[in-house]
Amino acid sequence: VTSSGSGCRKSIMPASINIVAASLEFNRLSATDGYDAFDADEDGLVSLSDLQTAVETLELNLKQSEVETLFKHLEAAEGGHVSKDKWQEAMGSAKTTEILQSRGVAAGDCMESAPATEDRASEPKGSIPTAAGFQGAADTIAAALVYNKLSPSDGYDAFDVDEDGQVSEGDLMQAVETLRLELAESDVKTFFDQLEEGKSGFISRERGNGPWRKQMLRMC
Repeated sequence: VTSSGSGCRKSIMPASINIVAASLEFNRLSATDGYDAFDADEDGLVSLSDLQTAVETLELNLKQSEVETLFKHLEAAEGGHVSKDKWQEAMGSAKTTEILQSRGVAAGDCMESAPATEDRASEPKGSIPTAAGFQGAADTIAAALVYNKLSPSDGYDAFDVDEDGQVSEGDLMQAVETLRLELAESDVKTFFDQLEEGKSGFISRERGNGPWRKQMLRMC
């Protein structure tokens, strides 16, 4: 049984490490900043719960068993949290090129396009590119809100770039670009058209059960 379990861990680990590392590279985060980003409750340590939350938010498509195995592999000697040393070692040895290319990101594009900055851990994070179309756009935008710990209402305010109290198509396009959500302009437009309030030119806030709230509550 031990041998079988060990063999299973070896088959799971490379893929899960590579996928997590690819998400950091896509968001242009160093291993150190990535550790802080995965610390969902901001207590300075990445617990199993933190790891599960980040994996779900970033839509990394890892099974529960894979996340648990990843955590056990990276767990500190004293237990209960991921070792920073093991995290950095694992992220440093990961192979991300194939993962990124499979999501439509050319090798090296993420890091080459990164602006010079001292601290990227506090910047908004996006997920690795997801499915196209209305639902792909809705899922990706909702995931960005979850990752940045925003409610649907607060997310609406964040997407209201010109702060006029309404999210226009221009606001939506600019916010998607700022968050680096890698959505095609046509998909963002489709998302806007589906949620637009009549021909008003903006998405209704509607705190009750409006279209924005419905879509965002699918994940938030």
